[in-house]
Amino acid sequence: MSGKRNKRMAIGAFFMAQGLIFASWASRIPDVKSMLSLSDGELGTLLFTIPIGEAVSIIPTGMLVARYGSKVSAAVALAMYALSLASLPLAGSFWMLAVQLFCLGFSVNVLSVSVNTQAVFLEKIYDRSIMSSFHGMWSLGGLTGGIIGAGFAHFMPQLAWHFTSILVVCLLLIAVCYHLLIPGRESADKGETVDFSIRNIDSYIWILGIITFASMFSEGITYDWSAVYFESVVHADNSLIRMGYVAALGAVTLGRFITDRFVERYGAPRILMVCGALMFTGFLMVVVLPYLIPATIGFALIGLGISSVCPLSNSLAGRRSSMKTSTAITIISSIGFIGFLIAPPVIGWMSEAIGLHLTILLGSLSGLLTLIMVRKLSMKLS
Repeated sequence: MSGKRNKRMAIGAFFMAQGLIFASWASRIPDVKSMLSLSDGELGTLLFTIPIGEAVSIIPTGMLVARYGSKVSAAVALAMYALSLASLPLAGSFWMLAVQLFCLGFSVNVLSVSVNTQAVFLEKIYDRSIMSSFHGMWSLGGLTGGIIGAGFAHFMPQLAWHFTSILVVCLLLIAVCYHLLIPGRESADKGETVDFSIRNIDSYIWILGIITFASMFSEGITYDWSAVYFESVVHADNSLIRMGYVAALGAVTLGRFITDRFVERYGAPRILMVCGALMFTGFLMVVVLPYLIPATIGFALIGLGISSVCPLSNSLAGRRSSMKTSTAITIISSIGFIGFLIAPPVIGWMSEAIGLHLTILLGSLSGLLTLIMVRKLSMKLS
């Protein structure tokens, strides 16, 4: 029992570190934007290099996790992710920053697939739903990172101090927790190979992938553009421009820590339907009422909506898919992260044409897409 708890704590720490790094980046996007005097369109173009890095990593990620196991892959990817973050203040030009963000995108997908593979196999050992709590640790790391980012921005605005501190924390975490992760041979099916042929992906995985894509599209909008939205549309005071981000992360964290018990009672499809409705309502509220309090509440609703989608999709893939676990998670996570990472540049480009205020409404469509695909999922499960 103690061994299982230690593994759960170690895997949770890796999830938390992933959220910490991402939030450190997301909370300082306005500062990076100012550092190189970028327009919304230029920022959107730069943000597009992250999904390019993620897309390029899809096939290597599956091969690395299958060959070396999720334990080694998670440790190496976390170090790469933290190093990529720490290098950002060194960017002296648009193109240098583009290369650094490409590396950020590449490493985050490897890390995401690795830690989710670890989590699914530990969930099988526990024989009950625990996946959402791991994603809750990601959110807790994100919430912590957002608060830390706001503190650094106010008291010590130099990006180098902030991002280097995060690097040190992550390297210490790897040193302490690595030996507690599930060994590679135990966390992957023996003899597993990774086949990304489109014809071998069954419709069940496609549905879960699209649901994850819709949720993470909303997540990408929320994390990368909420601070800019509060600054340029809500016109909040500089000390309050991260209110939407913090509200969303707080709601995501709460939702993920309570989801497992609701899944046991109501089932995954009903929870996913509620998630879609909350995303739709939250984005609509943010656009219709672009003021500090209602916009903050709107982002909190969005956070509740996106909280359960990714963990439930990964859990359903690991427990019900006919595909091998690590392959299914690689496909679903990769499809999801494409949504997560293309949303920010799409918002940047569209805001150049019609303004950020109306562009944010695009998030409501992801809520509708979630509702449509969950109905198809329910038919598959019935």
